[in-house]
Amino acid sequence: MRFLLVVTEADISLLQKHLPAKDLGFEIRLDTFRQKPDFKGMRAATEHPLLATFRSKEHCGQGETSARASMGWGWREEALAAGFDAVDVELDEPGLPEKLATIGKGGAQSVLSHHEKEPGKDLLAAIEQGKGLRPDVLKIIGTGSGLQDFWIQKQAYRDAGSQRLVFFFMGQEFQATRLLSLTYGAPFTFAIPDHQVQVAPGVPPLGFLQDVFGAHTPQRVENLFAVLGSPIGHSQSPRFHNPMLRSKDAKSLFIALPAGLGELQKVIALFPELRGMAVTKPLKEEAFSFANSFFGEGVAELGAVNTLIRRNKTWKGANTDYEAMRQLLSPYGEETRVRVLGFGGLGKAVVQASLELGHHVEICNRSPNRLGKVPVGAKVIDWAKRHRPGPEVLIQATSAGMAPYSEVSPMDEIPATVHTLVETIYNPIETRLMKLAHSQGIHTLDGSVLFKQQAKIQNAYFQTVI
Repeated sequence: MRFLLVVTEADISLLQKHLPAKDLGFEIRLDTFRQKPDFKGMRAATEHPLLATFRSKEHCGQGETSARASMGWGWREEALAAGFDAVDVELDEPGLPEKLATIGKGGAQSVLSHHEKEPGKDLLAAIEQGKGLRPDVLKIIGTGSGLQDFWIQKQAYRDAGSQRLVFFFMGQEFQATRLLSLTYGAPFTFAIPDHQVQVAPGVPPLGFLQDVFGAHTPQRVENLFAVLGSPIGHSQSPRFHNPMLRSKDAKSLFIALPAGLGELQKVIALFPELRGMAVTKPLKEEAFSFANSFFGEGVAELGAVNTLIRRNKTWKGANTDYEAMRQLLSPYGEETRVRVLGFGGLGKAVVQASLELGHHVEICNRSPNRLGKVPVGAKVIDWAKRHRPGPEVLIQATSAGMAPYSEVSPMDEIPATVHTLVETIYNPIETRLMKLAHSQGIHTLDGSVLFKQQAKIQNAYFQTVI
């Protein structure tokens, strides 16, 4: 069993659906039920393993702590009697030795759980406390705060010994710890139905996990790849890259890592098995400085890369945004008037590609003092003049409008001369700027078009080092 699908009272009908995956089980979240469930009916509805959980509010659940030892334990005992395969108890629950013994005598597996809502807590101490009670599975969940949590996770699994351990960090930015836990030896991780609202921060949909891992989870990852940036929890890169990497090598894995400025070297020290990296804001310029050499002559002029490939002890940089944008803009003939909003790592790639295609390029950046070196042939216009007529193609290369700030737009109106808007944000898939363009009858390319195009090129680079 790799994936435990979280089932609340609202989703209880899932048990009656045909889910053929052999590695799937169900966690029945009893704390979400308003009245006593039909335990025998649930057991009869599926052949998949069932885990009975009553999660208290202190541990990110909906159950009252006062009810945990009475009704909550009584319901779990009834689930045990009905033939459930496992029962969850919490580390601060009274009467733990007796409850663990009852679960064992009932022929079920015991899962001893502990959750920390506040980041920075001593989770290793909780692991040692839990190990002393000798549960069948020890589950310790923290709240992610930084790269140090990945160090802690590695240490915990190294020190687990014979104890079966499920250990990861909550939060969308730390979803990678859920994936890594399986490769470190965790017997399972949690998933939600693809349509369900998350019951805890960062629980991935089942479809996402199946896309990432396919039929098998590598117990040892030999070729690790990652996308780095901040924020990074929204990234679709793991879902895109893993199937293609796995088709060449089943021991490959692609994850999303939260990394800010100055943390690129820390990531490499943390994961020596890294073979390649995709980098996004705010790391593209840092990655450029880190690279020892580049793919393609034009990349060295950009000052930013979004891809790093390990070559023995050195790293080679590529800019697949630049390569993809050249392909996307090639249908527009020479002399096309292009206005680019933003001149960060992505904006630089867009400008370079447009200039090489013979376009007339205008750069409009909110902070003119951060423009740096402007390529020959490009014209800078004031941010305050970004609405004035002139461009035929408008390319949005800022982060304005990216979730969770979806109501933000870099423009209040689109110049009447524009016939095409190229949006580079893909979360949300339709930004406020795109809605404005649609209302004016302007043709648009959404951010997923650029993402898929550049990621396809990027994956080809990754596969050269497998």
